[in-house]
Amino acid sequence: MITTLFFDLAQSGVETSGFPTVLACIPCWGAGYIGIVLFGTSLPGKPAYAVEWRTLVETWHCSVNFFYINQILNWLGVHVIQSVAVSLL
Repeated sequence: MITTLFFDLAQSGVETSGFPTVLACIPCWGAGYIGIVLFGTSLPGKPAYAVEWRTLVETWHCSVNFFYINQILNWLGVHVIQSVAVSLL
């Protein structure tokens, strides 16, 4: 998609000599950001590899409750939290 945009702009006469440098920086920035957020120790809290198993299990249970059980309850007429998926049906 980006390469198609690049070629379309080049054919229409837009100066594209600096684009390859910018396009090369985007994945580098993404890798750096993910590395700092997931594996960095300079941010508050624990890095992603040090998260306790209990926290992962609690997150899983909350996700299952919200995305599956909540929708089933809404479909049955119990509206604790209105589910967007059920309201679209």
